[in-house]
Amino acid sequence: MADLSGKKEEKAGEKHGVEPLIPGLPDEVAELCLLYLPYPHQALARSVSSSWNRAITDPAFLVSKRSLSLSLPYMFVLAFHKSTARIQWQALDPRSSRWFVLPPMPCPKTVCPPAFACASLPRQGRLLVLGGMRSDTETSMDSTFIYRSSTNQWSTGAPHADPTIILRYR
Repeated sequence: MADLSGKKEEKAGEKHGVEPLIPGLPDEVAELCLLYLPYPHQALARSVSSSWNRAITDPAFLVSKRSLSLSLPYMFVLAFHKSTARIQWQALDPRSSRWFVLPPMPCPKTVCPPAFACASLPRQGRLLVLGGMRSDTETSMDSTFIYRSSTNQWSTGAPHADPTIILRYR
């Protein structure tokens, strides 16, 4: 298992002022505790301390989670929120049978939900949303949005080469 705490040895870390992940526990045990934290609680746990944030955002964290087969696929559902007239993504955690609302996609308010194409990459913990249509101008969009479950955040990907191709195959 990767050392997610940024320390080679606990005593060496104490000399440099690096706090342990969970005081009183060896960092290897604390790392396991953090690895078993389900999504989206990992995003909340990052705010507990700088050492937790460092551990959870370390690329080795996701690798360790995958190697221990702790990453469960989530079912993502696109919904249209009538009161806000915005699209809203939700995820079902099969382990707890709970629904979580994902952060809003970084897209214009006037996007029409039925025009999206979606793809899920469960092993990578990613959801891709391609295209869309502006409801005010009824024009296709070439946008790509990527949701990463490890960070509970959206980012913008490379624009689609032909935005109308997504709409042709609806």
